[in-house]
Formats: sequence, C-alpha cells, structure tokens
Amino acid sequence: MNAHIESFHRILEDNCLSGCEFETYGEAYKAIIEFMDFYNNRRIHSSILGLTPKEFYELQKSGKTGIKDIRVYPPIPFFLRFVPALKSANS
Repeated sequence: MNAHIESFHRILEDNCLSGCEFETYGEAYKAIIEFMDFYNNRRIHSSILGLTPKEFYELQKSGKTGIKDIRVYPPIPFFLRFVPALKSANS
C-alpha cells in the first residue's frame, strides 16, 4: 500500500506544489485542499476504469465494477519472519 501513498505524494508534488512559493501556511493548505478535491472528484484515473475515485467508490459500493473486494493483511514484520512459532501462527 505504500506505493499508492508514494504515487499520490509524487503527483501532489508535480501537479500542485512544485514551482509554488506560499506566503503562509493558509495558502499552502488551501492549495492542497483544492488539489485533493480535484484529485478525488474530477481527475480520471486509468487504474480504476477511467473514473474518478469518487465515481469508482460509488460504483464499487453498488457492486457494479465486477471487482471483488480484496482484504490485505499487514505483512509479518521482518524480524518476526525468523521466529518459527510466530511465523507459523501468522501464516
């Protein structure tokens, strides 16, 4: 899931923050809020059927995407992978 966050931060930086110098925290906050509104409600995403995240969410809620819900479990921390009892209990 970290890749999604990193991708969003890159897009935020490239499309909203780069080349901007904000005079105040309030200006920066307003620009970021406006970008997030654009990103979630108007920007189409090729990875979700060419829809906006809001449109995709509504479609997925109604079960019309044909995509099953996928449950992602957190990975076993690296240092616990070598403890046999814990590894088998979490696998």
